[in-house]
Amino acid sequence: MRRFDAAHISAASQWGPASADERPRASLPSVRIAIARGHARELVREVAGAVYLIGGGLDCDLVLGDAQFPDVCAYLFVSKQGVRLRWLGVGPEITVNGRPVVQQWLLSGDRIRMGPFEFIASVTWPDEPAVGSPAPAGQSRSRGGLPSPQECNAWSLLSDVRNELE
Repeated sequence: MRRFDAAHISAASQWGPASADERPRASLPSVRIAIARGHARELVREVAGAVYLIGGGLDCDLVLGDAQFPDVCAYLFVSKQGVRLRWLGVGPEITVNGRPVVQQWLLSGDRIRMGPFEFIASVTWPDEPAVGSPAPAGQSRSRGGLPSPQECNAWSLLSDVRNELE
């Protein structure tokens, strides 16, 4: 198993946004998660703040009511570059548009699957209309260069926040 150090964290968190326009924008996007498969009182959840925790713990922003999920298994990080989903390497594998991911920039229309649950992302920038299409043709959606699931942990979240503040 590779050691997870600060240099690796910094390098792993430098991936650019999913859109063709890789410059940071002036404001944060509006983000919603629609529940496509699973039971909930509210079928659409507004992502408020920069960090949105997902897991089985009652203090998560999106609580997954299934024993196979740990207290926190993933999070969304919202920044001026876009919205990034990161799996912490515990609990069921996460897929985006059918492909396993550890870390992924999200676009409107992306389908996120976690165990028996499925969600649809909606990412809207203040200066653009909502788009319901998957990633542009040729957009890489693989694990190439991503840290292993064992290397993704709370340090990843700290790295995301630290990089945003710099």
